[in-house]
Amino acid sequence: GVTIRDSAPNWAPDGRVIFASDQDGQADLFLRDRLGVKRTALTHRAGDEGGAMYSPDGKWLVYWGSWDGNPEIYVDEVGTEIHRRLTFNPAIDRAPAWSRDGKQIAFMSNRDNRGFDIYRMNAADGSNVERLTTGHSNGFPEYSPDGGMLLLHTDRDAYIMGLSYRGLPRGLAAVKDIVMEGL
Repeated sequence: GVTIRDSAPNWAPDGRVIFASDQDGQADLFLRDRLGVKRTALTHRAGDEGGAMYSPDGKWLVYWGSWDGNPEIYVDEVGTEIHRRLTFNPAIDRAPAWSRDGKQIAFMSNRDNRGFDIYRMNAADGSNVERLTTGHSNGFPEYSPDGGMLLLHTDRDAYIMGLSYRGLPRGLAAVKDIVMEGL
């Protein structure tokens, strides 16, 4: 039999789960209801999609797509045909994450070296791309609830990066080394 792989789950604003599935031979985006019964296809384009995340206001969906054979970052306006490509780079751009105010998107890319680094850009049009890390294998950024930090994977550990700092190791702290006050 054929094994269907579902991956990269994330919450939709209404409590459903958005995820990528290769049930049709390529990775497309789907929504699944809270009971896990009903699947609704969101995309069905040539190439793979994944890493989907709704904007904080629930009006936009960011994800990576590789329709031209190269993973790039895209946004779609929910419930419309409005679709925008935000990155135009021959490197791999993946794992997009919205800032809490919805104005920026952080993502991982290998555009400046063989390993991955974390970048951020304006969510509206992909402008002002800024490299936030250097020199390691960095990936899968996630903004803190207050938007002032990024949680990320570096080499084989989880780190927190204060966004007022740039580069490694300054501004990074290993999650395992952080003492949480009041816990």
